[in-house]
Amino acid sequence: VDTVYLGVFRTSDLRAVGGWNEDFPTNQDFELNRRMSELGHVWFESGLPVGYVGREHFIELWQQYHRFGRWKVRYWKRTGDRPQTRQRVLVAAPAAVGGAVIAAVGLLRPGAVARVLFGAIPTVFALDAVGGFRGPAGVAVRALAGLTNVLIGTAWWTGLVRQWFTREASDS
Repeated sequence: VDTVYLGVFRTSDLRAVGGWNEDFPTNQDFELNRRMSELGHVWFESGLPVGYVGREHFIELWQQYHRFGRWKVRYWKRTGDRPQTRQRVLVAAPAAVGGAVIAAVGLLRPGAVARVLFGAIPTVFALDAVGGFRGPAGVAVRALAGLTNVLIGTAWWTGLVRQWFTREASDS
């Protein structure tokens, strides 16, 4: 994989790449994993138990992912690294979808636009069902999960765009 959360590394390998870069208060795990990958593979071990306490409020989740987006741009600018393929898709997709919606509004009658947008709801649920969800979940849980994914993606994207077009004296 390209990065792992809470990685475990050999001390000698960690020292060989210069350890943690404290100049990155956010995305430091990604930055370290990129350097560690130069020594070989970054391995994801799905069998390791990891405890995680999620954010209690949507605003906290928004702030977290908005910050991740901003620091991803700072990482790219500082290191010269480029977005991974999946990140390119995440960067381009909202602009493409927004352009398509604007075009549809301009070309279709208002009722047709509403039908297209309303038709997207079953598509989102179908993608959710195919996307590897395990275990039974009701409509409310799936709707909340969908909303959460939209919030995370939007927060990351807006943080990324905000940072890309911001000229700051400092990267803090």
